[in-house]
Amino acid sequence: MPTGTEIIILDELAVRPGISLDQLKEDLANEVTRPGLIAPTARGLVDKGLIRVTDRGEWFTTARGRTLLRGEAGEI
Repeated sequence: MPTGTEIIILDELAVRPGISLDQLKEDLANEVTRPGLIAPTARGLVDKGLIRVTDRGEWFTTARGRTLLRGEAGEI
């Protein structure tokens, strides 16, 4: 079973007010290139507690469980 990066968006409205989930998905896919490598903007969101990133899942999910993007490590 492949491992990937899981991003859990804890408060999608606080991440960027008025942003669509599609845009948020695209922005985060551009920010998180592989587990452990997070660009500064995404790192700031982690530090603020707005998103959580792990390397145990294959899915980008919101706190409400909606799937945003699937990708294997290094292919996000």
